[in-house]
Amino acid sequence: MYHVGIDIGSTASKVAVLKNREVIETMLMNTGFSSIVTSEAILKDLNKSGINKENSRIIATGYGLDDCTGERTNEILVDENADDILRAISDRYLSINCSVMTPNGGGLENTKNMAEKYKVDGVIDMVLQACHTFNIESVNMGKMMDEIGVPFLKLETDYSTADSGQIETRIAAFIEML
Repeated sequence: MYHVGIDIGSTASKVAVLKNREVIETMLMNTGFSSIVTSEAILKDLNKSGINKENSRIIATGYGLDDCTGERTNEILVDENADDILRAISDRYLSINCSVMTPNGGGLENTKNMAEKYKVDGVIDMVLQACHTFNIESVNMGKMMDEIGVPFLKLETDYSTADSGQIETRIAAFIEML
């Protein structure tokens, strides 16, 4: 069984493949303009190495984040041909899946759609302590993932490394549970 960790960031994407707890392969590539194109390229490279969904557990993080930034937010473009360009700009910014824009059903629904589209094994909701509205919304996210049968882990943290050991332990336990 392979364990694959993927981080698709806004500028760079990283992959680590482990077998028997040993790193056997790593990849680093530019994310480019589309996280979807990048994720497809990563899966193609993994398949060339004989790594696929049947013989591995894959954990992905990074650009799939769907809060005030992320995949959906970057797909929402301003209608440059709108009669009222200021209205078009405001419509775009009011469409962002930010928990401050309550209720944020679009954010919950989009995460559900991404979980189904990418056939994820589990969802980790990373909540920064400074964003209380996402912390509250995480309860609904957990309920939604439970409804579709996707394991869910909520991680609350800040920008420090003080809780890195605890986070590592919780993620390891989550992976084992999958």
